[in-house]
Amino acid sequence: MILTVTLFLLTGIIGGFLAGLLGIGGGLVVVPALYFYFGLDPATAPYAMHLALGSSLAFVVINSGFAAFTHARMDGVLWHEVRALAPGLAAGSLLGAALADSLATESLARGFGVFMLAMAALTVFGARLQFRGGGRKWHSLVAGLPMGTVASLVGVGGGVMVVPWLLARGARAASAVASSSMCTVIVAVLGTIGYMLFAESLPVKGAVGHVHWPAVLAIAATAFPTAQIGARLAHRVPQVALRRGFAVLLVLVGLNLIFG
Repeated sequence: MILTVTLFLLTGIIGGFLAGLLGIGGGLVVVPALYFYFGLDPATAPYAMHLALGSSLAFVVINSGFAAFTHARMDGVLWHEVRALAPGLAAGSLLGAALADSLATESLARGFGVFMLAMAALTVFGARLQFRGGGRKWHSLVAGLPMGTVASLVGVGGGVMVVPWLLARGARAASAVASSSMCTVIVAVLGTIGYMLFAESLPVKGAVGHVHWPAVLAIAATAFPTAQIGARLAHRVPQVALRRGFAVLLVLVGLNLIFG
């Protein structure tokens, strides 16, 4: 019991700190940690990745909810862009949860490993990407579906996809981040509902479907304060070196999930 609580709290500390320091979603840390934890128990091992993904999305609801509320109060959200993306994101997040329930945990783990490798490349080379503005409203309606599906399948909010999309449509960086936080909440809320509703009952105390609420609340409790510390430190530490180091960690964990 003590080791379990310690693991959850430590995951929140690291996930929250890196989220604030690097501007990433906490799911990239939470999913591998919970996958490792649930994989240790023979009763939950067949559903280890399902539980990790569903619980990660529930954590993102709490973690990103604070950020979205702050951005909304500062009038930084491009509501017309959020409204255009919302239908596709909502449908995609439910579709992703349904697809996850039909896949084996090994397939989900390998898929998440591939996603981590892609995020490692984006972490290192993303700043070099150049986007052009433009596009019509229906483009966002269509784009929201695959974004929501992928985000739900890998247990992250989807901000890493929404921000480049909004930049490509001509949004300022600050507005893209603010609007992405609101889109992330949409994906996380409906994805969490999907992981609870589409899953069979598991012999896990505290779990509703594929969402383990004790883990979610314990991780969130330590993630919020450490995210503030990471955000303050982000202005004092060289970001290039940090991002490269984090990219190496993503590659190592991603390869382990794919081949391990």
